[in-house]
Amino acid sequence: MFDLRLFVMRTIMGMIGNEPDYKVMEYALGWYSKSTLLDDDLIEIEAKIEEYRNPVVEEFIPDIPEPDEDDEMKEETIIELITEVEGE
Repeated sequence: MFDLRLFVMRTIMGMIGNEPDYKVMEYALGWYSKSTLLDDDLIEIEAKIEEYRNPVVEEFIPDIPEPDEDDEMKEETIIELITEVEGE
């Protein structure tokens, strides 16, 4: 069976990011005034607009591998070479 409320909600969610926010809100309020949308629907729409406007950006932290014995030996050799060059 056709559900007008779900149809309107899908339409509004598709408008977010493609239409100015005020148009999305105006359209939603029109359906709210006709008692098609509920208070919870408007809250969901507002949250989706806010999410679109202020996306959560996760900080990228690269994995740094633990040095193995060979890496430690290379580091010691490099430090010795630098010390030798600076000492000359």
